[in-house]
Amino acid sequence: MKIFFSILFLFFLSGKVIVAQVESSHPTDAIVALPVFYYDIFNFAGTDSANTRVDVFVKVPFNVLQFVKSSNQFLAEYSVIITVRNENKSRIIQEKIFNEKITTPDFNKTNSSSNFKISLRSFRLPAANYVIKIELEDKDSRKTYSFENKFLVRNFGKQFSVSDIILLEDLPSEKTDNKIFPNISNFLTIEKLAIPFYYEINSDTSRKVNVEYEIIDSEKRIVFNTKFDMEIVTGKNSIFYSIDSLNIGLGDYIITATIRDEFNNKYSVSKLFFSRYAGFPQFIKDLDKAIDQMMFITTSSELKFLREDVNKNEKLQRFIEFWKKKDPNPTTEENEIFNEYFRRVEYANKNFSHYNEGWRTDMGMVYILLGPPNNVDRHPFDIDSKPYEIWQYYTINRRFIFMDTTGFGNYKLITPLYGDDFRFR
Repeated sequence: MKIFFSILFLFFLSGKVIVAQVESSHPTDAIVALPVFYYDIFNFAGTDSANTRVDVFVKVPFNVLQFVKSSNQFLAEYSVIITVRNENKSRIIQEKIFNEKITTPDFNKTNSSSNFKISLRSFRLPAANYVIKIELEDKDSRKTYSFENKFLVRNFGKQFSVSDIILLEDLPSEKTDNKIFPNISNFLTIEKLAIPFYYEINSDTSRKVNVEYEIIDSEKRIVFNTKFDMEIVTGKNSIFYSIDSLNIGLGDYIITATIRDEFNNKYSVSKLFFSRYAGFPQFIKDLDKAIDQMMFITTSSELKFLREDVNKNEKLQRFIEFWKKKDPNPTTEENEIFNEYFRRVEYANKNFSHYNEGWRTDMGMVYILLGPPNNVDRHPFDIDSKPYEIWQYYTINRRFIFMDTTGFGNYKLITPLYGDDFRFR
């Protein structure tokens, strides 16, 4: 089961987006397991005016590493390479390599995504566009994983500047020795929605500023706004703030801090975050839509029950109970079937959307139910035929033919699903 999901998970993170096409799966993919680690990059004013301090955080959940028994402990080791290149990647500007070690006496923690290790490395860089690549290697399995992203290093003025925003797990306190625990994944749970965050204001003199915090949703609607005045001192001002009891739904949001000085000069910084229910895949941003997307694995009576016009908490509970019954291993935190189903929905939306969302298309339906095919035979330019594709599933001895009958990339299934093919695999 674990290998099965590892194979499919690869396709969701491959970064390839090909309209009305699917990648095929081969037996060699079974040795590939691509876990997710998180990272985030922040601009802060440097100690000298020529360079900006760039902080790179790397968050590695325990369950993506290979732990081995060592005496009465379980041990995992990994290495991280952070490489900063110029914008066209023609040369390396800076590079840092370091090793990390995790030990725990509790075997259950080794399979947990809620236990993790966060590493921090700082760079001093002049303002410019860069490409930052982060590579992680598990020392025991020798598997490597990487992310690469463009990043703008901002220029911080000598008189006044505002750093990037770091979301926090919680505000620092005496209990935690006033340490900062950053929320690197930028996920916030609806059940207890508070948004603690941190940023820095640097000033060449003491002054009064006006502070405005605003949150907008994916539709550009303002869901939160507050303004107030604040006194700042010469030098670095560490700003901690928490927006509590925020009433928002599932989805993507942007929080913006706008600072206005005494001359009404405006300095704004923003941060994207994701609101979700605890334990839900990150792809679920609308509960009603998620229920609709379950039409391939529910009976008509089940779907009607889930869609009933009840209060939000009742609908959520019904949704959770449905997936709890399908959990292949209820003793673990992860519900592999739940996560995999909505990963497939997301993949279908990114790759098969046409007149309809990808999950509503014939290709989307087959992909969601059966996963990636073992082989794909494409015929886009045959003279005596309209464009068509053949998806072959060796494990169930079936093949499915999709034809573009309109010539606009809208492939229809001409060999229908039947019988046991409708079972989610």
